[in-house]
Amino acid sequence: MQAKFTPFAALLVLLFSGAQCQILIMSNPDVVHVGGDFTIHCQIVNFPLGDTVAWHKRQIVGDGQEPLMDTFAFGTSLVELYDGMGRFSLTSQVEGADVTFILNVKDAMEEDSGEYGCVNTKSDINQLEWKTISVISEVKTMDLFTYENPDMSDIVELEDGQEINIHEGQQGRFKCEAAGSNPSPQLTMSLEDHDLTDDFTLSEKRTLTPSEDPRVPSDAKAMQLIEYTTTLVSKSPLKVESGQGEMLARKSLICSAKVQGHEAVETTAQLVFKVAPKVNCTDVIIHEGGNAKLQCVIRADPPASDVVFKWNSNLDNSNNSIRPGDIDGHFHFRHLEDGGHGGEQVATLEITRAASNTFNVYTLDATNEMGTGTDHAELIQGPGESIGGANHIAVLPSLILVCVGAALFRRI
Repeated sequence: MQAKFTPFAALLVLLFSGAQCQILIMSNPDVVHVGGDFTIHCQIVNFPLGDTVAWHKRQIVGDGQEPLMDTFAFGTSLVELYDGMGRFSLTSQVEGADVTFILNVKDAMEEDSGEYGCVNTKSDINQLEWKTISVISEVKTMDLFTYENPDMSDIVELEDGQEINIHEGQQGRFKCEAAGSNPSPQLTMSLEDHDLTDDFTLSEKRTLTPSEDPRVPSDAKAMQLIEYTTTLVSKSPLKVESGQGEMLARKSLICSAKVQGHEAVETTAQLVFKVAPKVNCTDVIIHEGGNAKLQCVIRADPPASDVVFKWNSNLDNSNNSIRPGDIDGHFHFRHLEDGGHGGEQVATLEITRAASNTFNVYTLDATNEMGTGTDHAELIQGPGESIGGANHIAVLPSLILVCVGAALFRRI
C-alpha cells in the first residue's frame, strides 16, 4: 500500500488495524552532502485501525532551549508547501499489522538538517523516536584577526596573505573564525609546519537563521539554516625574544578548517619577524707588524642597513671609522657576508701591518629599522710571531727553545 502525497492529504496519515504500538526508526544515510538524497524509515508495530500518524521535524538550538518543531499534519499550509517543493515523497511497506513509513528526500538542502520522527497522533508526543540527519555543507567564510590587548579592543581583521610585522618584545595574539558550515569544522592553526593548535582555545557557536530559499515556508520553524561558527583564540601572545634565530624569517601563519567530505579551507597571514641587530665580536691576538682579521657576527631582521667599525686611536690619515667596502690606511672593511644561518651577516675588518697604535678596542655598530646593536673586539698585542693568519700567537719558536733546553739539561 502506498500513501498519496498531495496538498489535500496529510504528509503521512495511514489507517491500519492492530493493538499496541511500537516505533522503530532508521535512516539511510545519517549524513548526506548538500544535493544528495536520504530516506527515513519509521516502522510502527501493530498499528491500530483508525489511528493516524504524523511526522515531525525539530531543530535543537542549544542546551536548555526549547526545540523548534514543525508537524507534517493534515491540511496545513506547511504540508502543501513541502509538497510544492517537489523534493519530498512518501512510500510505505505493509507486513501484516506492521507498517514501515518511508520519507524520501531528494536534492538535500542545508535546511533539511535536524531530527525527524513519527508518532501515532493519539500517543504522547514524548513517545516520539527521533533520528538525526546531518546535511553537510562547507565553510562559507574564514577570517583571521590580530590583536595585542587581551580584551580584543584593538582587534584588526586581516586579508588573506596579509603581511604582519612582529617586532621583538611585541605580544601578538591571533584569532581565527570559520563560519557557515554544518557540522562544525575541524579547525587548526600552524606556523609553517609547526602545529600551534594547542596554544589556542577552541570554541563553537551554533546558530539557526531563517532559510533564504523561496521554496521554504516562512512559518517553517524547523526548516531554518543551521550554521556553526568555530573560533580559535590565542591562549598566550606570540612573542619574539632576542636570540630566537629560527624566528628571523618570513613565516606563514595558517588557519585551516576541514569539514567531512570537503577540501580544507585556509586563510593565512605572512608573519615578518623583525629584530634589532645583535652583534657578537671576537678578540684577536697578533704580534706587531702582523695582519689581523676582526670579525663580528650580526643577527638582525631585516638585515642591518648601516654598519660601521669605530676606534679611538690617533692614526695618521685615519678617520677613526670605516664602512663596508672602504679602505683607510691600515684598515680594509670588506663587504658584509652571509653568515649561513638565516638572518646572519659577518663583518670583517682587515688590519695590515699592525702598529703599536692599532692595538686598540674596535666597536661595531649595526643598525636597522628596529634599532642599533653594538659590540666590541680588541686587537691585542701578543709575544712572538703570528702563525697562519690573524687569530693565533706564534708559540712554535718558544716550544723549540724549551725542548732543546730540556734535552741539554738531561745530558748534563
